[in-house]
Formats: sequence, C-alpha cells, structure tokens
Amino acid sequence: MNFWLKRAATGFFKVFFNQFFQISKGVVLEGNEWL
Repeated sequence: MNFWLKRAATGFFKVFFNQFFQISKGVVLEGNEWL
C-alpha cells in the first residue's frame, strides 16, 4: 500500500510540476512579447 501510495504521489507531483513549469514558461514568453 505504501509503495503504491508513494508511486501515485510521485507521478502526481511530476505531472503537476511539469504543468506548472510549462505555464510559467508560457507566462515568461508572453511577458517578453509585451515588452
């Protein structure tokens, strides 16, 4: 149970941080276009 919980948490955070990174990159690129 603990093993699967750890795997699920790792996968979730990996996806979450990947999405967050993509959004941050998009915001930075859009900000540069506005300047």
